[in-house]
Amino acid sequence: MNAFDEKISEMKIASPWVIYYRKLCCLFKPDPDIEIQYNNGEKYPVIRMHVKSIDKANALCRLLPEEKNFGNVTLKIIIVPPSTDDASKADLIACAFRDNPVFEGVKTLSTPGGTDYFAMFIKEVVQYDADDISDWYRQQSTLYQDIAKEIFGEEANLHYCTEKYEEPHKWVKCDKYSF
Repeated sequence: MNAFDEKISEMKIASPWVIYYRKLCCLFKPDPDIEIQYNNGEKYPVIRMHVKSIDKANALCRLLPEEKNFGNVTLKIIIVPPSTDDASKADLIACAFRDNPVFEGVKTLSTPGGTDYFAMFIKEVVQYDADDISDWYRQQSTLYQDIAKEIFGEEANLHYCTEKYEEPHKWVKCDKYSF
């Protein structure tokens, strides 16, 4: 057998789904936030993309198909987002409210017992329909911080607050009741 025949016997033709996997690797392997795995399963081949950033995972879920058909073979593409199991509730709130205009951010305070987190909301009264029979218009009036406290629950080191109102208090003089 000559050198050419040996080279021909070593060559293996890759299936189209393997080529597709290699194309994904070319695009995303350099990204340190993405790890790509290929598994040629018994039923169908699967590509798993483990993504460390939730934003990238969401973007990839919308950009890439869940399945890609190659004739009678269906390639499954699974985007695995980062785990939020180890994230604190303050981190999750900061992530959930990022770029939301009602949220000012999370502030921290180191104490001898650990760290306290303060989820800061804007200083604004909000109203919503609540079938409140004590209100003429059947509305509930409250602060964003109170709604967040009720919805997300209380935790020992997480507090819901409103940003400080910096203007001096203006008293209204009412002549009818002045003494």
